[in-house]
Amino acid sequence: MQRIEIYTSSTCGYCFAAKRLLNQKGVSYEEINIQMDPERRAEMIARAAGQRSVPQSFFGALCCNGHLAMNLTGIWVTPWIKAVRRRRQGLALS
Repeated sequence: MQRIEIYTSSTCGYCFAAKRLLNQKGVSYEEINIQMDPERRAEMIARAAGQRSVPQSFFGALCCNGHLAMNLTGIWVTPWIKAVRRRRQGLALS
């Protein structure tokens, strides 16, 4: 199963908001704090096509730049939630 990974920093309000949104939706994720693990910052930048801001969230190859895109559009969060639920139920992705 593909997992959600979210790159954050300790002082980023948008990071807290993005994590709160995922928690409210009941979606599990792996948090990668680039302040606590600075070697992962270069990894994040490469995966996010040069974007240096946090939060950067990934579901497999899908990248969501920032909390605003996650929260307002639902374009990224909704497919993540549906995919996670379908995989938990043993159903194919659609």
